[in-house]
Amino acid sequence: MAGRKALEAGLLKRICDGTSVNIWTDQWLPGKQFLQPSVQIGSATLHTVSDLVDTENWSWKVDLIRSNFTPPDADAILNLPLRQGGGDDFWVWAHERSGSYTVKSTYRALMTRNEHLALEEGAITETSENDKQLWTQLWELKVLPKVRVFW
Repeated sequence: MAGRKALEAGLLKRICDGTSVNIWTDQWLPGKQFLQPSVQIGSATLHTVSDLVDTENWSWKVDLIRSNFTPPDADAILNLPLRQGGGDDFWVWAHERSGSYTVKSTYRALMTRNEHLALEEGAITETSENDKQLWTQLWELKVLPKVRVFW
């Protein structure tokens, strides 16, 4: 249960027909910080991702997307491949190209998130520099190799 929030933060819906994915509340846009569009700039009533798909030829409704999303969001949407013929949307792991969950990618994602949060708060200043200096000095100590291993 302790890792549940980290897992939920990295899951996103892979779009097939888009009927089960809410545009504004579900995580479905890889490459975006919050995995969803940031804001709607147009006036069209859009609820699910299927509203953005032309089901006759299984392509994105480019004009609708460009007129209702910011350029970075529109580009992210239009770069998503659509499965021909639709199908059920399904969950994938956002931090691996394959969509498969790995502990390594979770660790990387958490470290990246922590770095971003620290930068936003301005916490990466002298504390990080002090830690770096401490470790540098520690590894430069002249001690027996077997002591260094267990240190």
